Amino acid sequence: VGEAGQEEPQWRCEACRALHALYEDRKLDMLKWPELRHLAELLLPLAAALGWHNHMDHYMRDWGTLDPLEPIAGSDWNNAAVHVDPPPVPDMHRVLLGVLQGREPLGEATATVVGIEAVSSSRVDNSVQQKAEAAECVQWSIWLLQFYRRLRAGGAGAGSMQATAEALTALMVECGFGLEELDRVPCGVALPLREALAMCRAAPPSGWPPAAFTLVGREDLAAAAAAAEDAEAPRGQADDEEHQETGRGSPP
Repeated sequence: VGEAGQEEPQWRCEACRALHALYEDRKLDMLKWPELRHLAELLLPLAAALGWHNHMDHYMRDWGTLDPLEPIAGSDWNNAAVHVDPPPVPDMHRVLLGVLQGREPLGEATATVVGIEAVSSSRVDNSVQQKAEAAECVQWSIWLLQFYRRLRAGGAGAGSMQATAEALTALMVECGFGLEELDRVPCGVALPLREALAMCRAAPPSGWPPAAFTLVGREDLAAAAAAAEDAEAPRGQADDEEHQETGRGSPP
């Protein structure tokens, strides 16, 4: 719904862009694939009403059997076509490939992930988790764009590749992105991430949290790290209790 005073063509464009961002995000999570066709069936007539033929072509290439002239039930868009110069069609698969190849189409990434410019700016706390929460509806796009950028940031040498893989693992843990989430990513998109995790499996850094060891397939080290954390917890708890008892002082 457009804001008060906002011109109707503008909020219609923004509505289409927001829904398209959701559409592209759902491609990155296989559990959400059943929603894709429903979104395409909604977006195709909306794009037709705006005269966005490049977007129409995008949805029809994805599905082939959609009817662009099918009306939108209960909508006045059917009788009020507003032709607006079409923006480029954001495509998250193309964006991620561009990141790995060192030619990230920044404008397209911004258009794909609605609000990513604000999410990445100083207006939002720099913590990865808060960035994801700021754009929860396109969270998978946010995550994978960050992961691919981290992969690209590494150098070509073996040492640099190992450091990049370890940095990626740490970032995934910080995001709360584990094996369960990785299994939901399409195979082709997940492959560079899985290769990086495999690089860390033989000799992961000491001091990692259990979740990081689990992510790289070292359940043995994860169990040892968890046991070490459990062993430290009672000692810290006892220190806290002793401090509280000392603070109370002697009764009058």
